[in-house]
Amino acid sequence: MAVSSQSASDSSALVEVDSLRRSFPSPEGGEVHALRDVTLRIDAGEFVCIVGASGAGKTTLLHILGCLDRPSRGAYRFAGQNVSTLDESGLADVRLKEIGFIFQDHPLLEAVSALRNVELPATYLGIEARERRNRARELLRSVGLEDRAEHLPAELSGGERQRVGIARALMNAPQAILADEPTGGLDSKQSGEVLSLLEELASRGAAVIVVSHDAGVAARAHRVVRLTNGRIDDEAGERRPPARENDHRHSPRRWSASALASVFKGLRGGGYRTVLMALAALAAVWTVVALTGYARGASQAILATAKDMGANRITVVGTAGLEEGGEWRNVERIDLTMDDVALIESRIDNLERVFPSVLDTLPVRRDHRVLEQVVVVSLEEPPHRTGTIGNAVWDVELGFALTADDSENRRQVIVIGPTIREALFDPDEDPLGAYVLVGDLPFEVKGVLGPFPTFGLYPADLLQDEEWTASMGAVAYVPFKTAADLLYGTEALDVIEVEADDPERIPETIREIRDMLVRAHGGREGVIVYREPTLAETYATMSRVNTTVLAAVGALSLLAAGLVVVSLMLVAVGTRRQEIGLRLAVGARKRDILWQFMAEATVVATVGGLAGTALAYLSAPVLTDHFELPLAIPPWAAPAAFATSLTVGALFGSVPAWRAARVDPMASLTPE
Repeated sequence: MAVSSQSASDSSALVEVDSLRRSFPSPEGGEVHALRDVTLRIDAGEFVCIVGASGAGKTTLLHILGCLDRPSRGAYRFAGQNVSTLDESGLADVRLKEIGFIFQDHPLLEAVSALRNVELPATYLGIEARERRNRARELLRSVGLEDRAEHLPAELSGGERQRVGIARALMNAPQAILADEPTGGLDSKQSGEVLSLLEELASRGAAVIVVSHDAGVAARAHRVVRLTNGRIDDEAGERRPPARENDHRHSPRRWSASALASVFKGLRGGGYRTVLMALAALAAVWTVVALTGYARGASQAILATAKDMGANRITVVGTAGLEEGGEWRNVERIDLTMDDVALIESRIDNLERVFPSVLDTLPVRRDHRVLEQVVVVSLEEPPHRTGTIGNAVWDVELGFALTADDSENRRQVIVIGPTIREALFDPDEDPLGAYVLVGDLPFEVKGVLGPFPTFGLYPADLLQDEEWTASMGAVAYVPFKTAADLLYGTEALDVIEVEADDPERIPETIREIRDMLVRAHGGREGVIVYREPTLAETYATMSRVNTTVLAAVGALSLLAAGLVVVSLMLVAVGTRRQEIGLRLAVGARKRDILWQFMAEATVVATVGGLAGTALAYLSAPVLTDHFELPLAIPPWAAPAAFATSLTVGALFGSVPAWRAARVDPMASLTPE
């Protein structure tokens, strides 16, 4: 008997649709009306079949009833709740807790077993793993697939896949079962089994709503609703009284560790894409860690070279005149002593070594040969390279440099400059071991300085001036205590050379030394503390260029890895559209999909980053020993690399994650 669905709202009905319309924009302009003023009531326990020609609006109506789509106009109430007004999360909650879908092409997650597919809706509800697994096994047993629980979908027949889909639809004990061509592609025997199961579900109190072209399905339904051009034009059968009271309840959705497990399953199913993303992250982080180690090692090497050149050297001198505003003014002279040396050593923290010295201009003679105006410098504890005059530091070419032991034992030894050697010795004569007179005291030649250094410290025209170069080479070095006791007979110091530990802090250290010495000498300002600006600028420039270039290379490698992650994840979104649609249909929210894809990108980038960090540490000795690269990976590199890879994964994974969250489940699950 035909009955009308245009009755007033019935509070006993599980599904209530009033004057429902659904329109879509037309490519030619205007609108296409898929549904027109549909009014329908379906009770719990009813088995309703919706029939009609292709394009009649059957699937559109099913999508609205399943909360996958919204009506353009009209009202839809499920169990008394007006779902037409719910937001995306609210619709997802209804799909998750109240509705079970059986899809036409029986889509399953291909990377996991039949059992895991059945569990899928419960993972978003947060049901505890053991309870979830036991229920899934029981449902598979009810559809005759208990022995196929651990098989992958590729190992199942079409009928078995469909029955897995039915078991999945029942996982969260929904009040309504929506099925789109559930017998499509099945033989008569398999179709009969599916229909019998749907009838049984209706008898247990679920509302079963089926879209089908199959006359056999319509024959076994309690009611048949025919759609024509988006309108209900006929109903056959009668509404049945509800099979049970509408007392269905679900606990609130909660997070489950299985959500994290789905991330790893998604990565495992990614195959080569996952491997390529991990390799990209590995290469990028290895590059960054290795470059960090190289930057640190190169900076240390630059610092060592700069220190050898005197870039970390601060010179302290007492003076009777200070330059102010381009003019000199007289001040009371400060006589530097060893007490000032002790004060610097005890109060200045940016300190490597202190070298007090006295210098004077004396004649140096050997036999009948005399060289007047020799600058004789005494050193307390010279560095391994002998000597500094102004900003020149150069190596001993013959023999040995002075040592602290020479000073402590008051040895009468001397290191002479190249001009002294030329003046006092024949070209083929060995000066080592010979004695020269400094003033009237004999000193044994211990070493000879090489040619005056030309490392960009002076203008080229000055370096070409032979007279100036010769004057710079007319220098000799003697032990400090030897000179103080025997040569000068004074405790006053001419110069205190301070070698700073950190050249970058030298401006601050200069201020500290000057202020401290002025206070120590009663406020008298007759002291100059300075550094060689050319060397300082050279060191600063080299360090800055080194750091900038390596930082740029590291940033580019991270960018390249991020682009690889974005590209491969976008490909993954395209190939996993049906999976995404399936997850949304069973109750996942858009933010669940967003979280999953961002987590996948973050996990694979982090794993790759950790592997890259480990590889960098393991390869550092090889690169250092065989390629002579000055690698010095700092201890903070590992946590920094972890944080970097985590950030790269999350940042670059957000783009494909947003794309995944915007997938239309209707389009992805509807057969073309």
